Amino acid sequence: AGALSTRVRIADSRQRMRLHLAAVFACNFANHMFAVGQQLLQEYGLPADLIKPLIRETVAKALDSPSAAAVQTGPARRGDTRIMESHKRMLPPELADLYSRLSESIIKMYRQ
Repeated sequence: AGALSTRVRIADSRQRMRLHLAAVFACNFANHMFAVGQQLLQEYGLPADLIKPLIRETVAKALDSPSAAAVQTGPARRGDTRIMESHKRMLPPELADLYSRLSESIIKMYRQ
């Protein structure tokens, strides 16, 4: 590991599994959301590249901030139910459900 990075940590199997789970949320699921966003743009007749600057800015803010939670934005973070309902009406049922679940997760995180 030291040959690949200067930042190496000793971790047992349980810690590695927990890191992997966190990585799936932070990377695999985030990338899937980027792909869904690009797919939606294509379906609406807009170039998928339109969202790339926002993706770059979002990732940079999350990395540059002490906490990704500190830079969360969007209708769920603001509690803008009117916009959220409008968005869900634009989506097929499976994506509307995903939108609802993710929005509820955001809302719950910031209620605390």
